[in-house]
Amino acid sequence: MIDRAVRGTRLAFLQHGDEANLRADTKVKACMIIRGGGDQHVVTGLVPALFAALMIASVSLRAFAADAGPAGPHVLVVHDPPTQAAPGLRAAVPALIALLGHFDCRIQVIETDAYQGGEAEDHDAVIYVGLKEGTKLPRALLRDLSRTEKPVCWLGANLGQLDARALVRVRGFEIVPSEPQVEYTRVLYRGQLLSRPDIPLARLRLARPEKCEVLAQAEGGGPEIPYAIHSGNLWYFSDPPLQTFAPDGCYLVLCDQLHAFLGVSHPEERKVLLRIADVNPLTDPDAVRNLSGLLRTEEVPFAIAITPVYRDPARGVEEPLSAKRRLVGILREAQTAGAAVIAEGYTHQSFGRTGEDAEWWDVKRDLPLASRSAVETRRRVKKSVAELLKCGLVPVAWTTPKGRAGAGDYAVFAEHFSTACERRQPTETAREPQVFPFLIRSDNYGQRILPDNLPSLGKEGKVERVLEQVHPQSLVPDPWVTVNISPEAPPEAVRMLLAELRGMEYRPVDIRRMTNWVKVENLGIYTQVAPRPLADLLPKGWDAFMLVPGQRGAQSFEKPGRDGRETAVLKPGAVLVTFPAGMRPKQVFAFEGGPEAASHRLVLWVARAALIIGLILVGVFGLAYVAQLLTRRA
Repeated sequence: MIDRAVRGTRLAFLQHGDEANLRADTKVKACMIIRGGGDQHVVTGLVPALFAALMIASVSLRAFAADAGPAGPHVLVVHDPPTQAAPGLRAAVPALIALLGHFDCRIQVIETDAYQGGEAEDHDAVIYVGLKEGTKLPRALLRDLSRTEKPVCWLGANLGQLDARALVRVRGFEIVPSEPQVEYTRVLYRGQLLSRPDIPLARLRLARPEKCEVLAQAEGGGPEIPYAIHSGNLWYFSDPPLQTFAPDGCYLVLCDQLHAFLGVSHPEERKVLLRIADVNPLTDPDAVRNLSGLLRTEEVPFAIAITPVYRDPARGVEEPLSAKRRLVGILREAQTAGAAVIAEGYTHQSFGRTGEDAEWWDVKRDLPLASRSAVETRRRVKKSVAELLKCGLVPVAWTTPKGRAGAGDYAVFAEHFSTACERRQPTETAREPQVFPFLIRSDNYGQRILPDNLPSLGKEGKVERVLEQVHPQSLVPDPWVTVNISPEAPPEAVRMLLAELRGMEYRPVDIRRMTNWVKVENLGIYTQVAPRPLADLLPKGWDAFMLVPGQRGAQSFEKPGRDGRETAVLKPGAVLVTFPAGMRPKQVFAFEGGPEAASHRLVLWVARAALIIGLILVGVFGLAYVAQLLTRRA
């Protein structure tokens, strides 16, 4: 369980565009305590889910993650009012909260004016996010941060107010009065050169270098200057590194340093999810068969992201996956061999063609799609799952097309899927989706996020382009990268990429061996990280079937008392589908593997039938011959 107590954040998080997603039909029960600027309000009852999603309220979120560790450190996040921040910084606090989901943190968020003396001591660590230079910080906050022995991370503006207490100089560095530096567009961190947006940067001077450690240097605007410094219990970043989320950006310095700051040690293990990307009803079946066959030959687990309906409004074309029997058979064969199915939206489009357009985002206006109410979003999610199940394909995770949606949409996705593999829009006015270098155990919506952080390997086979982005992700101790592979990618490029990832000690992961759930009306789908009795997952009066890797056909549990459900166990890699008795999802008939596999099986069936008939005829003639001999002797 991840408990996130979040107090005092003003409603200023609701920027222009966010308010459109406060939908009357997207609500949760909660008690809100909103503190800011000296005011306090208590609201009990139904409140929009967006408040919980953006950490505005005091809300307990539960993440279904049996493989997650215990609750981590209790962190206080103090920030300047977002309304005073530059547009690029208004997503900084929600983005920080999402990052803290990697550490199982319990998080409390307040504005500076809502801080009360002594609160820092009630937490394991304090993070201050300076969104605007010149914001007058409360004396109680400055006093507590200057005296506390708890870890303090100061991001961006207003360190000078702490420096006025002559404490920063004691730590070995100080801010040099000067115009903010804007030409520094690169950061050197642990031998890796990272990009940095062209934004103001405070100039620091090392007064006593022996008392502090320069973690990263800024480059590009003259001599190198410190970008991030650690001294004693203080971590300082000379800008808020949450303005952009480039996979090769200085944002990664914060991602890595949060481990040391929070005192959370994760095993140094590199993981890669291999995903056949952007499969839809018009995808070439042979390309999917060849690529999935190659990955099986390489003996690596993989997933397939599938959009179940292709739509092109301009040509009036709509093709469901269930009408493409050959492709369905090939996908089912891959699933039987162990591939994990990921639902990638329903049509992956709103105005344009599937795959080229977003489904929950207006690309032209760069805002959430106004026509997608929570009711409509919920309907599309259900139809996506239903179409996949009609094809005999069982999704275990979700992907938001183009990684962009509104807060209300994300709340709906989290209702139905415990796990998503994607980039995530931190707020609806953020410039770009947030990219994570590691697994997010529970994000702002209580959902586990598997990072989507690399460019795709397309038909051009540009392996170097993918590997260039792998190296920055490896700066964190426990990186997770997702490689999206187009079905049309050249086989030699795929083999080369796999060889390079092995050389970098990346281990392919099987998400069917993680704890996941999918829940829609009258349906539940489960996978487990450890064996679990079927009885724990099967509601009373429900039946189930289970897909076991390498086993053709499903193991059925539809005869209570006679099907062994009492002793059956859901093991890692298997997928359990539960449903009310008599309501098993109907499937279209399709041979696994397509027509070629069907022909092969038909030949085997004919040969077996001929053999059996031959044996029967031999037996009949043998008995007739014996009978004739006995008759002659008589």
